[in-house]
Amino acid sequence: MRNQLLGVILTLVGPTALSGQSLTPADLAGDWALAAELYGETDYHRTTFRAAGDQVTVSLDGMKLECRIRDGKIEVQQSGKDEPSVKMTGTVERGEMSGDLTMGTMTGRWKATRVWVRPPNAPREHVFEPKEFHRVFSGAIRPVLHIYPCDLPVSQPGALLFMGDGHAAQGDGELTGNALETSMDIEFAVDVIPGKSVAMPRAEDDEYLMAMGIAGSLTEAFQIATTQMARWLEDSYKLNAGEVASVLATAMRYDIAEVVDPYVNVVAKVPKKMLAQIQKAGG
Repeated sequence: MRNQLLGVILTLVGPTALSGQSLTPADLAGDWALAAELYGETDYHRTTFRAAGDQVTVSLDGMKLECRIRDGKIEVQQSGKDEPSVKMTGTVERGEMSGDLTMGTMTGRWKATRVWVRPPNAPREHVFEPKEFHRVFSGAIRPVLHIYPCDLPVSQPGALLFMGDGHAAQGDGELTGNALETSMDIEFAVDVIPGKSVAMPRAEDDEYLMAMGIAGSLTEAFQIATTQMARWLEDSYKLNAGEVASVLATAMRYDIAEVVDPYVNVVAKVPKKMLAQIQKAGG
């Protein structure tokens, strides 16, 4: 959905009944969770409406969209010449936007609802002591914690935050499909960072920044891991392409985390000591 929406211009048209009052830019201001359904598959996106007088701008997956309000119906049209045609029509009613979606020859529905506003209190602690142990991963296993669209973000309501199985020791690649499996007592925190998204898992410890590439082949996983590390350095350290290339060419290390599943996992690592002389953005 994201690629097809590049270059979209969002136009809001039509009188809508919000408690009998006319729709204004201020009525749309704030964060919305957008769900687009095509052929039974639903994609979720976080979008922010900003009102300045009579003008409305929209941020959607990093894109800046222009908005107009007139009369009471909603129309979204694709403006890019090289992209598939996209059109969304609908209404705004009782704090919800919804309507019909057309993308090329495909048709579906779309809906946007307000993103839940969290109370300004301290993070909650959740203590879980497992009573059952499983050898396989299954959606039938009762979840411990639910994460919802626009939180991390995630793509499905009720998606689960998965921490992985515990290994006391493992060789590179996990060649036999097993390592030294063990139970673990762990403590972790979840920070919600609105508007921030990464394509692949990232990790860091006292020694390394680590970006993972997960794909169907070693070559593709290697390329993805390298790209994700480059993006991390560009974003956090504001390095240009030449500076990133210099860091990767002299400091990059790779681990082969797994090769036995249908997907291969390659981990790209940069020692933090190599970045110590570079000031992080905002630091």
